[in-house]
Amino acid sequence: MLILTWNCQGIGRTLKSQALGELLRKNHPSIVFLMESKNNKAKMEAICCKLRFDYGSYVELEGLLGGLVLWWNKEVNLVVEVAKRNFMHVAVTECSKPARWEATFVYGCPSRAGRGKVWDEIKSLAQDVRLPRLCMGDFNQILSVGINMEVMLPHRNLCWPSMN
Repeated sequence: MLILTWNCQGIGRTLKSQALGELLRKNHPSIVFLMESKNNKAKMEAICCKLRFDYGSYVELEGLLGGLVLWWNKEVNLVVEVAKRNFMHVAVTECSKPARWEATFVYGCPSRAGRGKVWDEIKSLAQDVRLPRLCMGDFNQILSVGINMEVMLPHRNLCWPSMN
């Protein structure tokens, strides 16, 4: 299974749409997460169909800012558990094997002032996680210089940043 994430900074433009189409044709990802789509749900659903994804979930943009897009195909059963301005948390079951896992697709807050709140929300999700978990996206840098990132064994969940 392949997952593609891209901070596209607006996907409606022809060159970016062509670049995305080319990436998808070459790599055939099962899941695609786009940040800063800068388009409404209707436009993104049209692109989803054009690119031949079976399913999609969206967080609408606010004014001209943001917009999250998550597309997936029939190779996975995906349930969106939380969808907010800065992240989408999902449960995934791969159809080809009995593997179940969770993923948090992140678009970190661009302003330094909002980063702590986003991290707190993501950390709170980890408290109840009992499955392997993947956390990926654009974190817009780390919260502060004092954060240490630790990774546990591959079959375990990611340890969230600890504040020194």
